Amino acid sequence: METLALSLAVFPVCRIQWAAEFRATGGSCNLFGGVMRVGDCELTEGITDEHLSLIYADPFIRRVARDGQEFAPIHHPLVTYLSAWRSGQFMGAYIAVKFSVFEIEAHALLMKHATKLSRVFSQLFLDWAFAQGVMRVTASIIEGLESVVNHCLRIGFQKEGFKRNALTVGGEIRGVHILGMTKEEYELRW
Repeated sequence: METLALSLAVFPVCRIQWAAEFRATGGSCNLFGGVMRVGDCELTEGITDEHLSLIYADPFIRRVARDGQEFAPIHHPLVTYLSAWRSGQFMGAYIAVKFSVFEIEAHALLMKHATKLSRVFSQLFLDWAFAQGVMRVTASIIEGLESVVNHCLRIGFQKEGFKRNALTVGGEIRGVHILGMTKEEYELRW
């Protein structure tokens, strides 16, 4: 599987099935307290400096670092980090960039050992994002990560465009796929 870094990757699962699994595993969801849980997987608002260092030093995630741009934590009032945990083990994080009252752009920074759990973590992220009152979630996916694009399309994201020659990674010019999911599409799909 290709890296999930700097993109939102979610595996297909129907909302009814997910809700049944959520209830069956004793899942709890506290959207306003910043914690969302399914089984032994948890997504929490915030991240420690130590965990930020782990993420940005991880070679699996660094593979998609853009040239000419420092690959480092983003400290901005419109950026929220959400930490991904499984049974107390740190698995990575999501970045939510609130572009406006209508839109959040999502980026996943899951470590390699967490990729098999990306369906659960991404579902928790989408639930969190739409609970913020936004109308849409956008995923910008670097060219070459076609499996990530395919996963997003399968779960209901729509392809909205492609920015040609948008950045370079390892000296190679790449484009960026722009995908989006509206609140209505999320509610119908999930």
